[in-house]
Amino acid sequence: MSIFTNVISKVAILLMLVGSAYNVLANEHHHHEEHAPKQENHHHNAHIHGAAELALVIDNNNVLINLTIPADSLVGFEHQATTEYEIATVKKLQSSLTDIHPIISIAKGSCEVTDTHIDVSTLLPSKHEHHSHDHNSHSKLNEPSEHSEVVIDYTLECATLTNASSADLHIFEHYPSIETINAQWVTHNKQGSQKLTHNHKTLSWK
Repeated sequence: MSIFTNVISKVAILLMLVGSAYNVLANEHHHHEEHAPKQENHHHNAHIHGAAELALVIDNNNVLINLTIPADSLVGFEHQATTEYEIATVKKLQSSLTDIHPIISIAKGSCEVTDTHIDVSTLLPSKHEHHSHDHNSHSKLNEPSEHSEVVIDYTLECATLTNASSADLHIFEHYPSIETINAQWVTHNKQGSQKLTHNHKTLSWK
């Protein structure tokens, strides 16, 4: 099995674990809401808004990073972009996220990004949809929308990771609406998890 295939397999397993943990938290919150008094409050989805997910896999000198972030924490809305301003905002975000330096850095690791993928597909309309919005954009803006996320993937190749034991999350500084990052990490012989916040921005794996 090639190193690349091995790393991809680890990422797939890790993302399954992250998804399972997220579903448990969501179900617990839903159970709590069923027994709590109902009140109109725009924070009723606080268990989703502001909470991102991070998966980091280290395999030899390769690092794969996957970030899943609520769109609202990055662009201020979760619906599909319908105006020229919203579309431009999403495209600007997509472009800015290709630069890993304001997002995350591996401490004591001389790493180079070899591949980047920024998925904002849930926020951008197709060309056909974009034209149709010219006639009914106002009505669509008021329609309920599904929870949208931006998915970021970075692949890094590092000169050495022997002394690397942590990663610093700079994303909190640039996108303050992100309140927490639930992180999962895997190395060749260990795995673990951490909850990162504005006051605790360092992910450690040793």
